[in-house]
Amino acid sequence: MPDRPDDPERGPAATNPIEAEAEAEAGDSSVLDGPDQPDEASTRGDPDDLLGDSRAARRSRQRARRRARRGDRVARVLGGVGRTLITSGLLILLFVAYQLWGTGLYTAQQQEDLKNDFRQALAAVSADTTVAATTTTRAPVSTTSAPRTTGTTRTGPTATTEPETTSSTLPPAPPTAERGEPTALMRIERLDLEVVVVEGVGRDDLKKGPGHYPETPLPGQYGNAAIAGHRTTNGSPFGRLDELEIGDEIVVETLAGEFTYRVTTEIVVDPSEVGVLAPPPDPRAAILTLTTCHPRFSARQRLVIQAVLVADASPPPSVFSPTTATTPTDEIPGDDPSDTQGSPDATTATGDDTPPDDGSPGSLGSGPSAGVEAGAEAPAIDDGELFEFQAPGGAFYVRLGLAALVGLGWWIAFRRWTRWFVWLGGVAPFLVVLFLFYVQLEKVLPAGY
Repeated sequence: MPDRPDDPERGPAATNPIEAEAEAEAGDSSVLDGPDQPDEASTRGDPDDLLGDSRAARRSRQRARRRARRGDRVARVLGGVGRTLITSGLLILLFVAYQLWGTGLYTAQQQEDLKNDFRQALAAVSADTTVAATTTTRAPVSTTSAPRTTGTTRTGPTATTEPETTSSTLPPAPPTAERGEPTALMRIERLDLEVVVVEGVGRDDLKKGPGHYPETPLPGQYGNAAIAGHRTTNGSPFGRLDELEIGDEIVVETLAGEFTYRVTTEIVVDPSEVGVLAPPPDPRAAILTLTTCHPRFSARQRLVIQAVLVADASPPPSVFSPTTATTPTDEIPGDDPSDTQGSPDATTATGDDTPPDDGSPGSLGSGPSAGVEAGAEAPAIDDGELFEFQAPGGAFYVRLGLAALVGLGWWIAFRRWTRWFVWLGGVAPFLVVLFLFYVQLEKVLPAGY
């Protein structure tokens, strides 16, 4: 066998075949291991270094878990606050909807009942009037000047030769209705409005419809007949009152007949300007005053519409005999006055049958037909505690608890069974109990709400 040349990496060539084979195997092993392969001791590392690395990794993982838990708690708190605010906002919006539309359901039902009662009262008075008409007479009124009144006797002008008549020939005053009972039926063609007017301007009275100030004459009587009504709630009977124009007619039917008024004045005043309710300067004038809040959805001011009686289209007015008086007011009742106005417990003021003749010249309106004096004494009206909370009664807490229980049960059921039919099944009972609670809440809140 020829000799293998010398390899500078492996040294001199082996002459023995066995040695050559051993060298070849050693060379292959060195090639596989490589010159840079660490030994077994270096790959295991120092035990202290490995222990330190594991502790650092464990602390890092613990810090990460704590940060995640804190983040979860903050997210849960923020989520709870957000859900609470959203729920509160929805409940407030539902209460606003109840005020604007829900209260109208009660008013509409009351109006139907009041119309039936008023028609029955008209039928009864009409039957009585037919019998009495055969025994009464009325002297003709002069066309050259307005009639005048002396004591309880209504006479024509002195230039005529008509005989003087007694007080029995004057139109009888219609009977005064009880608080909250129908006293007139008002129609305004421009507003497409037909509504029953109740006696009184208290909170419960105005829930049924426009209310007549008990301390003022009734429509169809001498003086300033005043009526207040809601503009935003309880059906908003006076919601479009600002659309009336000068010359528009307002027809008011009472138990004494059907009286037509023509609009003469439209003004906006502060609640403290009670002169709009004062008697007219002319004791023989018969005017109608309608008041409501202004602007709409606010109680900052009062919109006042005044109209004068159209003599040619109405029966002769009767004499107003005030029978009640209360503590003088500082404000005209707003969109939701308190229950203390026009209290039936008021004391007797006077029994004089002459038309009202107090007041001084001047008017808030334009022309003498406005019938409102700047310095006249306004009727005594107690506007009550307009801007104070009312003490909640037992029904308030009962309905509040019922609404809370139904709402909580609905929420728990939906959290457990997240299905659309579970959600829909809780809506109806919750809205019903919520409506009942809002009825009580409205009684507790101040009148400006």
